[in-house]
Amino acid sequence: MVYVLQRRELENYLLEADAIAAAMIDRGFPQATPVDAEAIEETLHKAADGLKPVVILKRIAAELVSQRLVDRPLVADLVKQDVTLERFRAAVAERLPSEQLLDEITKRWLATDKDLEATWEEHWRELAPGSDVLASLWRVHGRHYDKLRDGLAIARHMAAPVELAEVIGRFLGE
Repeated sequence: MVYVLQRRELENYLLEADAIAAAMIDRGFPQATPVDAEAIEETLHKAADGLKPVVILKRIAAELVSQRLVDRPLVADLVKQDVTLERFRAAVAERLPSEQLLDEITKRWLATDKDLEATWEEHWRELAPGSDVLASLWRVHGRHYDKLRDGLAIARHMAAPVELAEVIGRFLGE
């Protein structure tokens, strides 16, 4: 049995401001930087908003994988360059078997952007790359996010996400 989770990454389930604030206090974040839930929520949302182009890129890249025009190293390189439609088009153009595909990429980018815009405010916690959102929050506080150490610290301060509890229960045959 295969089950696809509703959220992009496991870290997306950790994007809970109250739990993050408690974890930051436990992890000894300096008192000079605010770790209240409201400030954290605002920073998380701002970080997620900044990652919208990455979400679009990864969606289109997944569609183009079968054409081998976009591979993981290219996606990683584009993410490092602060991805835009123009940079994505230029990178793919170098690998392009026909120029019509660039027009198709533009159509897909614009359609994906429109679809994302329609649901972003309600679903950004599910759609943005959770580990990148958390890494951005940690950078604001002068730290480096460690998935294992910091992720566990956040998880200790939250109730088990219902979806994960149900999936694990089914997996274990409970």
